Parts: sequence; structure tokens; C-alpha cells
Amino acid sequence: MPESVEAQLALGECQLRLGNLEAAIAQFQAVVKLSPQHKQATKMVAALTGRKTSFAQQVAAAKVLIEFEQYTRAADAMLQVLRQPLSQEERTEAQLLLAESKLWGGSTEDALRHSVAAIQNGASAGPARVIAAMALILQKD
Repeated sequence: MPESVEAQLALGECQLRLGNLEAAIAQFQAVVKLSPQHKQATKMVAALTGRKTSFAQQVAAAKVLIEFEQYTRAADAMLQVLRQPLSQEERTEAQLLLAESKLWGGSTEDALRHSVAAIQNGASAGPARVIAAMALILQKD
């Protein structure tokens, strides 16, 4: 069903879950071609191709990558964000998202380090402490 926006979107999501990033990008681009205002497909193309402009868009793209279990890509995106000039609030949000990416990606030491950094930078204690606790529980040593 090449003219079905929903079918193309579902195929893109399947390709992404399988780790076929180039095929997923092509499918999401097909959705955007069929429906240029399709928000989810536009976000996915931005997330997968690195075409993000604002901090909010970069965070949204990383969250989409986490949703589709692309933890390394999400962490890499947040590391790049953290190299930019950010407000304290933005830096804390990016550190928390980086810690979450690392946690779900299995890098518990990095998750712990980034969650502690977020706490030290004024993050809401709740989410940062939960990530830190989970990282400690999941550590093998």
C-alpha cells in the first residue's frame, strides 16, 4: 500500500525496530512525501538524519530514538547537545536524557555518572536518583 500514510509509517517503525536505519529513514521520508505536515514522520526523519535545530527538537528526537530502542544514537545526540551553549535547565535535561539512554543501553557506569552530574547541576532529585539507583542495581560489580 504505497499510498497509505499509516502503512508507510508502520513499515518505517518496523524497519527501525529491526535496526535497519537506512530503510527506516526511507520509509519515514515516504510518509513525509505523502503527507508533508505529518508530525511523527517529520520527527523521525529529523531524529535519524540529524536534522534538528532547536534544543526542544533535539530532545524530542532523542526521546523518539529511546522509544525505538536506539539508545546509542540517543546518547550520541545528547552528547552533542551537551557540547553546545545551554541554559542550566537545558543542560540538566540533556544530562538526564543522556543518563537514561546509557541506562537502557546497558552502560550502567555511564548512567550513574551522568545522573550524579545531573543531580549536582540541580536536577529534580526524583528522576535523577531513580536513574542512579537503577544503574547501581543493574551493575554487575
